Amino acid sequence: MASKARALRTLEAAACGTRAIARTTGKGPGQLHRRSATIAASSKAASDTIKSIEVADGIPAALVADLGKHFNTGIVPDLSSPPVDLLPCERDRTSAQARLTAAQLAALEQLPRRVHTIPANCRSSPVVRKSMLDETRHNQANAFLLVSGNSALPKDGMARASIDTVKTALGLLRQALDMRDRGDLASHVQFWAVANPNTELDDSGMARLAEKIGAGAQVIVTQPPLGQDSLPRWLEQVDRRGLLGEAQFVIGVPVLTSQQGYMRWCQLCQCSADPVTSRKWAQLEQHEEQTRQLMEEEELRLALQSVESLRLEADAQRRRDETTARGVVGYHIMPIFRRSWRVLARYPWSGPVRE
Repeated sequence: MASKARALRTLEAAACGTRAIARTTGKGPGQLHRRSATIAASSKAASDTIKSIEVADGIPAALVADLGKHFNTGIVPDLSSPPVDLLPCERDRTSAQARLTAAQLAALEQLPRRVHTIPANCRSSPVVRKSMLDETRHNQANAFLLVSGNSALPKDGMARASIDTVKTALGLLRQALDMRDRGDLASHVQFWAVANPNTELDDSGMARLAEKIGAGAQVIVTQPPLGQDSLPRWLEQVDRRGLLGEAQFVIGVPVLTSQQGYMRWCQLCQCSADPVTSRKWAQLEQHEEQTRQLMEEEELRLALQSVESLRLEADAQRRRDETTARGVVGYHIMPIFRRSWRVLARYPWSGPVRE
């Protein structure tokens, strides 16, 4: 007991008020979703809360199934055979990245709602169309997460032109919206897109977000806001441009466990590291294991509570205005490291964050 009390005192003293919360746009989501699956959840409460968790290739199937008790919507990666219009090296890499075990897929299939990821790069319009139709007809997909992807296009101009790629997430959204308008996709099928609060604070970033929402994006999933105040600043800009009431926003939450992991996230999100946060995670690695575990769980709890506060605030605003569910509606957890999975396995999901 004394040991645990000391650990808790150490945790209390060491844990800073980081509210760096979590993931997805352009290159980033493409890179991560191409090699991973995500479980997301959406309860049909007034706020339509969305809770999501990304499932990387190596995460144990038993953990996927266990976490599935707390999430009820599955976001799965692009698991179909790589399109023939990819270069051979890209085709091989895509297959390796998108592979999930049968047990993992079985666990994902227990979730009632399915969101499938479609990357744009190196996909021709016919291939994208076929993928969407196949997923809705055979796999009961009722939403698509449309991302740019990270596959390199052929450098040769003629080869590039012959592929007729949709190239960007915005191009995917426009094609998907056209398919729905024509009746090829059911009216209930949702389109999801991504945004990066770390790098899209300026006018051009806001313009891209407005374009995505205008092209049919109903849910925006963010990359991890890795700076101390990047998320509030970004949301302020979104609200100032009148976009916060035009879509549902799901805030990414990275499960951080080390300085190396934090720096890796900064690289993926194409942003500079915050010195205070970087030092904090470097110091965390020096603690004994029990204290370190408590600190990891506390950081996740703080991040989830931050998003929950934003969600409750948005929900209260919607109730006052008697509008449909818009604004911040949930979180997207992204455990891309093995130690992150262990944090999720220990975390008391039924306790710290409640509806």
